[in-house]
Amino acid sequence: MTLLSICIPTYNRPEQIKTLYQTFLSRAFHEYGSQIEIIVCDNSDDEEASLNRSNLGPKVHYYKNKVNIDFHGNIIQCAKLANGQFIWIISDDDLILWNGFQSLMDYLPHASNECIDCIMLPYRNDDFNKNQILNDQHEWGVEKDTNLLILLNAVGYSYNHAPFCLFSNAVIRLNKKRLDWVANEFQGNYNIQIPLFLCMLKPESRLHFLDTVVIQYTATYHIGLPLPTFYKSMKDVLLFIGREYGVDVTKASDLLYNKILSLIMAHRVGICNYKNTDRLRWSLLTKLPQHLHIKTVILAFMVVMPGILIRIPYIFYLSIHYAYANDELSIKKVISNFNELHHSISLKNKKYI
Repeated sequence: MTLLSICIPTYNRPEQIKTLYQTFLSRAFHEYGSQIEIIVCDNSDDEEASLNRSNLGPKVHYYKNKVNIDFHGNIIQCAKLANGQFIWIISDDDLILWNGFQSLMDYLPHASNECIDCIMLPYRNDDFNKNQILNDQHEWGVEKDTNLLILLNAVGYSYNHAPFCLFSNAVIRLNKKRLDWVANEFQGNYNIQIPLFLCMLKPESRLHFLDTVVIQYTATYHIGLPLPTFYKSMKDVLLFIGREYGVDVTKASDLLYNKILSLIMAHRVGICNYKNTDRLRWSLLTKLPQHLHIKTVILAFMVVMPGILIRIPYIFYLSIHYAYANDELSIKKVISNFNELHHSISLKNKKYI
């Protein structure tokens, strides 16, 4: 039986698919061809789909959807087509680090034999954080070897809102029993991978956090998904976790709202570009009475101010935050971060004009 199904959902990104195949997929086939299968589920238009097909080797299981079934449908399609003991859904634009992938492949036979159902992967975050290594074990304050219920009870005290937000940093033992239920219950949800993976596991399922960095996550600063849609998708997922596992998600819900306000701030100062945010921020602000905390109220106040007035203070705050996060808190480092952030924002603004 195939050990690992590597699944890639994609939409109109032939250059990213070509690069992923040349830098990782072809080598993975060469080194681990008897242990893996690679599945590409393509939502692309016909012209881009033709390029994708020509850029992928004959061993790749390529599936072109007859119509665009959106992100959530493509994620479900990946799971339906997978036949490995474990499933790994990766983005078409993230860089997979070979040494980390080797560590994963070395560990999977042990996971298979020892009934370990989920392997969480550390990753590098390629953004203003200077390629900071992120390991969710430390973010959530759990042991290296734990179970799902312990993990879910930890997320309420974390900056992250739920496991599997970044779908490529988890390898899950494949279980299709509730696949159709998830597809129906979370139709249109842009975080569908979270309930999908959770429903493949049990509360007592064993989890292991790998030590070696596997993914170079590529940050995206021009995002078409409106923030209210993202907020609703994530809020529905948190409510599901609360119902399904009896976990108190109140604090996680507050953190989610703060994160949304922070993303609005990032948009308004020019760090990111979210679709229709200047107009849609008012609908998000109506949720404020559900999350009345001092920090939240301050963020909400800043969100309604003109972007030009909050840019410098917000960049200065981020400069301190990133220096502190990297254990380099000094005036020199803060000034350096400030200059780099300000320069990066100027470049991004030019790109999106």
